[in-house]
Amino acid sequence: MASDGDEIIVAPGTYSESINTLGKAVYLRSSGGPEETVIDASSLSGFNSVIVITNGEGADTIIEGFTITGGIGTLISPVTFGGGIYIDGSSPTVLDCIIRDNFGDVGGGAHSGFGSPLFDGVIFRDNIGAGLDAIASNAEVINSSFINNSHLNGGGAIHHSTSNLKVENSNFRGNSGQGVVVAFLTNTNIAISNSTFCDNQAEPVIGNWSDLGGNTFAQICPGESGIGDLNGDGVVNVFDLLLLLEDWGPCLPRKGSCAADLTGDNQVNVFDLLILLENWG
Repeated sequence: MASDGDEIIVAPGTYSESINTLGKAVYLRSSGGPEETVIDASSLSGFNSVIVITNGEGADTIIEGFTITGGIGTLISPVTFGGGIYIDGSSPTVLDCIIRDNFGDVGGGAHSGFGSPLFDGVIFRDNIGAGLDAIASNAEVINSSFINNSHLNGGGAIHHSTSNLKVENSNFRGNSGQGVVVAFLTNTNIAISNSTFCDNQAEPVIGNWSDLGGNTFAQICPGESGIGDLNGDGVVNVFDLLLLLEDWGPCLPRKGSCAADLTGDNQVNVFDLLILLENWG
C-alpha cells in the first residue's frame, strides 16, 4: 500500500487496469516514457476511467510519462465523466503523458471538476467528448497539444464552464465540435497565450476569453504548405532541417509542438528526416 511521499516507478509495458490514487500524495511515473508505458482500460468490464483522482489530492500527486487510453468514463447516471482521467475535488499534476482514444460524455480525454489541476507537456489525441472538460475548475494547461479531438455538444479540444482556465504555449490541430475551445456560461473565462490553432474543423474560441498575446490562428498548420516545409516559407531547406533537429525525440518535451513529426508516430526521428530530405528544395 502506497503512502504519502512515495515515488512509484513503472517499467515499460502495457497494463490493463484502472488506477485510483485514493487521496495519496504519490509520484507515479514511468521509467521509459509514454511511448513505452501504456495504461489501457479497454479490456475492463463496466464503466471505467483509466485514472481516477477524486479524494482531495493536491499538486504533489503527480502522474508522469504514460499513455492513457481505452477509458469510457466514470458513470454518474446518466452520463460518463473523464474517460482518460477523472478528476473531482482535486488538483493533481499531470506531466508528459499521451491521453488518447478515450470516450466520455463529459470529457473524453480528461474531466476536472472543482479543482485546479496542471497539465504540462500532455498530448490529448483522438478523444471523443472533448480532449479536456473542466467544470468549476481553475485548470492550467501549458506546453500541450490537442489533436483530432471531438465533441458533438461543445468544445472539441477544451470545454470549460463556471471558472477560469489558463492555456499557454499549446497547439490545437484537427479538432471538431461546436468550437475548438468553448467557454460555456457567462461567468467563465479562458486566458490563452502563445498558442497555435490550425487545421481545425470549428471556430477556434467561442465564449469569454482573454487573448494574452502570441497566439496564431491559421487554416493550414506550419509544415502543411508542403511536406517538410516546417516554417511555411514555400521551400524545404536548411532552416526546416534545423527546426526538425530542435524537435528531435519524443513529441512531449513540454514544448507543446511537434510539427516535425512528419510520420505521425509521436516522435521525430530518422524517418522524419528522410521525408524532409526527399522533399528538399
